[in-house]
Amino acid sequence: MQRVVERDQGDFSGQLQDPTLIKAAAQGTVVAVEPEPVSLLGLLDDYVTAKKAVGKGAGAEMRWATVFKHLRKFLGHDGAQRMTKQDLISWRNELMKTRAAKTVSDVYLASVRTILNRAVREDRVPAHHL
Repeated sequence: MQRVVERDQGDFSGQLQDPTLIKAAAQGTVVAVEPEPVSLLGLLDDYVTAKKAVGKGAGAEMRWATVFKHLRKFLGHDGAQRMTKQDLISWRNELMKTRAAKTVSDVYLASVRTILNRAVREDRVPAHHL
């Protein structure tokens, strides 16, 4: 459970601390496999590609790219799995300082929510993570 809490807080160092697991790892019976990184901009690109395939999403690419670039700049990284709920709350609070509440809700948060919900449905980001 400690590792789950660490990952929820954005720590993906994967250092074993339980003596039983450390011993098992030393004996070669436990192999820790970290998930492949998932790019925020990659998730957006995948969403837009899927929408374009059915003749939709033309405007989303242009409008939402700015949102995701802003989020990436705020976070200082592009890793969807490294992002925490607290990161999103802090980002929202920062946005509220310079943008209207309706814009933050209807554009910024709605686009991120859409992309992350899709990523969870497709098992690209764990649901408990956010």
